[in-house]
Amino acid sequence: MKCVHALPTGEIMKTNNTVWSWQDARFGAVITAIPFVVIITGYVEVGLSLLIGSLPVAFIGLLPTRA
Repeated sequence: MKCVHALPTGEIMKTNNTVWSWQDARFGAVITAIPFVVIITGYVEVGLSLLIGSLPVAFIGLLPTRA
């Protein structure tokens, strides 16, 4: 099954079932930013707990879409 995705430049990109979205990538980066900072500061257990806790948010926020 071929998917068609419009790029920000207006070009059309045909793909096979996988579509890259910068909006979804930014969403994932925002979700993981705070746990990443917590892990960097040395609180690894708390940071990993935050990362695991953010998985449901990521799954709900990144619902599959069809182009």
